[in-house]
Amino acid sequence: MRPDRPAVAAPTPARFEAWVAGLLRGEAVPVAPALRRAMAVHRNNALAAAMAALADNFPVLRAMLGQDAFAALAQRHALAEPPADPRLCLYGAGLPATIAAAAELATFPYLADLAQLEWLVVKALFAADPPAGARRISAGRSWPPAPATGWLQSDWPVAS
Repeated sequence: MRPDRPAVAAPTPARFEAWVAGLLRGEAVPVAPALRRAMAVHRNNALAAAMAALADNFPVLRAMLGQDAFAALAQRHALAEPPADPRLCLYGAGLPATIAAAAELATFPYLADLAQLEWLVVKALFAADPPAGARRISAGRSWPPAPATGWLQSDWPVAS
């Protein structure tokens, strides 16, 4: 190593992944025009995949809002809270909060609860199996609920 050059950390897969993730989030703009265009394509694909996952995971909400309004909501949510897990079938936990914070949806207060109910369905679909073995109920003894169990208390008839 030459003494007039500063030491540069050796590239690692983790550093490369962090750099690419930053590019996808728009935190850095590549200098090379070809790389800038390529990253724009990847950003758009990632956004489209996240929006499609939300549409798949919240079909009733999508039907109630209509395609265009749901797409706008999904885009807002995906930009604010991008998927943290590569399994997009498990994406959307924060959508009810995004709906609750959306001023234009304030006249439809039941939509956040509807989204929460749909999220509980997604969670149940992908939950672990309950422990094997027979369970006997006796006085004073209780078990934890099965992993697919969820509760929602709502002022609205969101199940119907």
